[in-house]
Amino acid sequence: MGYDVAVFGELALPANASAAWKKLDATPSKRGDWPDGFGVPVTARGSVGTLVTQLAKPPQQAWGWQFSATASRVAIRGVMPDDCWLDNARLIAQLWLRGGEVGATGTLSFRGFETADTGWIVEAGKRARIKLMTKADKAIADASPDMAKLHDAMTETLAALPYNPFTSPKKKPKSRA
Repeated sequence: MGYDVAVFGELALPANASAAWKKLDATPSKRGDWPDGFGVPVTARGSVGTLVTQLAKPPQQAWGWQFSATASRVAIRGVMPDDCWLDNARLIAQLWLRGGEVGATGTLSFRGFETADTGWIVEAGKRARIKLMTKADKAIADASPDMAKLHDAMTETLAALPYNPFTSPKKKPKSRA
């Protein structure tokens, strides 16, 4: 059975740091400190700027996707199925990790959505890092406005689906008496 992972967060870039940040190498394989279980090694190569351009469109199979990047702020929110998350987690995290190198600050959360209890926090700043969510971190993420908006998006998507006789209540059969 698959699982889904929500991703949400904001990155604040200092004035005049955007151009330098976009030139930084975002190749995940050049980092040797990825935590076990956080995505999979990917062969993607390129700059932060290239990655920003790629993430403007949702990764394959992601839904509820919102991504924006200005000279002073990056924001992301969406849900990715398991394979999509595994393929993209390190790429997305690189935006925050490399942002710390130019003085950016912010938190990125990867939180299991509905069917998974996983959770990771990526912190930008002087000591940029990835950490496993604690029970308290998960409670904060679950109560966040971003998670509420993703749950609302899921409810709207499901409500818009056509009638399905396998999930709709069945009428009681008439008795033959």
